[in-house]
Amino acid sequence: MKKWFKSLFLLFFLTGCSRYTEINQLGIVEVFSITKKKNIEETASMIIPKKEEMKYQLITSKGTSLGNAFLNLQKEEEREVYFDQSQVLLLNQKILKEEVEKVIPFLLTHFKHPNWLTFLCEDCDAILHLEKTKTFYENLIRKEHTKAGNIAVTTFEDFASFYLDESLTAYLPFLEIQDNKVTLQKLIAFTNDKRFISFTKEEAKIFFLLKEKMDHVERNISIANQSLSLSLFNLQSNITLKNGKVIIKITGSMKRNDTASHMDDQKVKNKVEKKLEQEIKKFLQKEKEEDVDLLGTINLLYKTERNLQSAIKKWKKIEEEIQINLKKEGDIH
Repeated sequence: MKKWFKSLFLLFFLTGCSRYTEINQLGIVEVFSITKKKNIEETASMIIPKKEEMKYQLITSKGTSLGNAFLNLQKEEEREVYFDQSQVLLLNQKILKEEVEKVIPFLLTHFKHPNWLTFLCEDCDAILHLEKTKTFYENLIRKEHTKAGNIAVTTFEDFASFYLDESLTAYLPFLEIQDNKVTLQKLIAFTNDKRFISFTKEEAKIFFLLKEKMDHVERNISIANQSLSLSLFNLQSNITLKNGKVIIKITGSMKRNDTASHMDDQKVKNKVEKKLEQEIKKFLQKEKEEDVDLLGTINLLYKTERNLQSAIKKWKKIEEEIQINLKKEGDIH
């Protein structure tokens, strides 16, 4: 069976005054995708904009190898394809499952700064045909990052370094199309043995909480059959090893946005901290059940064990102690 590699590129051509002629001769890539399919012959196609207009064009190329697909791309476009701008990379699951050992060295070798925002998708073609620019994806990340707190930003360099380190687990946000809109639906861990482990948005929120400092997150938490609206500020986590345990400390502040609940402030604080502790324990348990260490505890243990297999074995049995302290911010109703 013949296998095709397909590389899709969304090119943005700058236009303007005559002094920018040299820039106008470049096809500046904003978003591109690398996918792989079986038994489907696809026709290369492109939409060419008028040079005097600020428009986008989608160019599709195919090849029997990744390098061949990139070479064919340039043949489809008369201008030099230019990659040295910040951009977005979409990868489908098949290319990672079957060709990750080729994709990573190829991109790291041929591009100086592959710091592209990177996403995983099943139907990358459909997403690209919506012709969204890098600004759309940056705004999507910003929205999910600051308001929902459920996405850890990932560049291709991050993904590659995590995958190539046996003590770490690589992960990517997963894109889907719903009602003709591109949405972030979940977080996918991609293990060294090429398994895809899916984490829901709620689970991803916990991972993000444990991984990065969060300046401001809005959350609704159900307590005693009541839904409470909360603002959480300046959340920080610290993960250490002590006395044979993993110590997870969460600090920050909170503010209630509701006035309907009759719970006193201290009771709400205690309930919120307890709820977060339960969610963290559930997330950590799923990691061990799925045999995937998103949080990086194995890497932490490896620094003391100096033996990867010993660190993995210890991780499966180690206890976690979770300490959460949320201070009140402003007036809590």
